[in-house]
Amino acid sequence: QKSYRMENTSIGNATKKAIERFRLLVNEHGVIIKENIENDLPSYMLDAESYEQVLLNLLDNAVKYSREDKLIEVSAKHENDYIIIEVTDHGIGINKKDCEKIFEKFFRSPIPDGRKIPGSGIGLTLVKEIIEAHGGTVKVESEIGRGSTFKLSFPLSNNGKQKYDG
Repeated sequence: QKSYRMENTSIGNATKKAIERFRLLVNEHGVIIKENIENDLPSYMLDAESYEQVLLNLLDNAVKYSREDKLIEVSAKHENDYIIIEVTDHGIGINKKDCEKIFEKFFRSPIPDGRKIPGSGIGLTLVKEIIEAHGGTVKVESEIGRGSTFKLSFPLSNNGKQKYDG
């Protein structure tokens, strides 16, 4: 059980910081990251390091499961009583029946084109654990051959009331 250092954090700035770090890692690999991050997003009680780990994992997956066109879109917006973060790729997609299972430890969805993509099957499990520890949820919408969108939702009504164990 991981413990988190929750601090009132600008989720917009934390998102931008994670994107910039990721850009440095993939700079010469032809990856294009389009950002649409609203200014003046409400701050949120976050462990910024863990949140960054979540985004880096989602961005890394987006690149791994993309085809030649490595365009990734990241958005952050305030909608109703939530902060919504979305990471979208235009890659191979995930089979509908696997969309719930991909958050289970060690589960890996079969690759439609037969490629072998390295990974342990725990990245999305960690993403789910971290987001839920912050009072949020993670969902995926995907279509084979069209790509995937991972949607993180943080309820502002729950801000500061997350499970905190240390």
